[in-house]
Formats: sequence, C-alpha cells, structure tokens
Amino acid sequence: IRAVQEPAPRSESSLDLALCQGILKGDKMDLVVEKSTELGVGRIIPLLSQRGQIHYTRRQQRWKKIAIEAERQSGRVVVPDIEQVMNMSSLLELIASDKETRAIMFYEGEATSPLRGMTNATGRLYVLIGSEGGFTTEEVLRAKAAGVLITSLGKRILRAETAAIVGVTIAQFLYGDLAPSD
Repeated sequence: IRAVQEPAPRSESSLDLALCQGILKGDKMDLVVEKSTELGVGRIIPLLSQRGQIHYTRRQQRWKKIAIEAERQSGRVVVPDIEQVMNMSSLLELIASDKETRAIMFYEGEATSPLRGMTNATGRLYVLIGSEGGFTTEEVLRAKAAGVLITSLGKRILRAETAAIVGVTIAQFLYGDLAPSD
C-alpha cells in the first residue's frame, strides 16, 4: 500500500489583503466578515471612525465564528484574523511604519477611478472602507498624508457593506486570485 499525498487546495489568495472596515450597525458587519472571508481577505480590522455610530463592540467572538463558517463554506484553508478594534490614528501609524505596505481608501468624495493611480501591491494591501457615515474630510487628508491612495468606487454612493465587498473584489481582481491570467 502506498500513501498518496494530495496537494493542498489552491483556494488561498496570493494577495496579503487586510480589510479595515468602519464598524457597522446591526448585522451589517456580520455580512462584511462573511463575504470578505469568502473573497480571500487575510485580516479584518474593525475600525473606529469619526462618523461611525458605534464606538465599542463585544462582537469579535461572533465575527470569528462567522469567519470560520465562511472559510469552511468557501473551501479556504485559512481563517482570517479578526483584529482588535482600532482607531484611525493607530491604523495610519501602522500603515506608515511599514514600507512594504500599500493602502487604498475608498471615499465617495473622490473623483479618481479605482483603476487609476494604483501600483503593484507587494507586501500587505490594506483596503479602508468607512462606516455608514463614510470618512470625514479630516480622516481622508490624514490618510493621504500617511501615503494611502484615495480613490472612489464610481459615481454612485454605495452602502458601507456593499462598498466593502466591491473594494475587496477590486483589490483581488487587480492583485490577487481574481486577476486575469496572462
């Protein structure tokens, strides 16, 4: 009898992608955790923003369970890390301190297309999505000063949970496992 080792599933993205999501009300954050897990995100950072209506949450254990279920359902072999809640200042310091990191903030007040101005994503790519109220002008300016690319998701203003799914999908299309093959 000969043992045959099957190759590991190729379900993990080649992109080291972190979703920084403004904390959402109700079950909307649950949806974002589930769908971003299915789309191959490696880390989810719940983000406190100025317009966010939630400034504290005890739902991280729930989000971890949702991520585990979504990982199983989607055939992934890695469950994304659900990080501790972080404020914008701490996140921008983290991004600015790592030269291998790229970051994109999707902001409805920006006219630039998401396909313009983006460079190769080496290292980790952070995708920043606001809460229901979006980002303030002050947060956008601080992010830009920290080296974050500010771009839009098009002409329409999307719900925060939709913006997260679209933003992650765009990142995966440009740099990850949804990219067109040559």
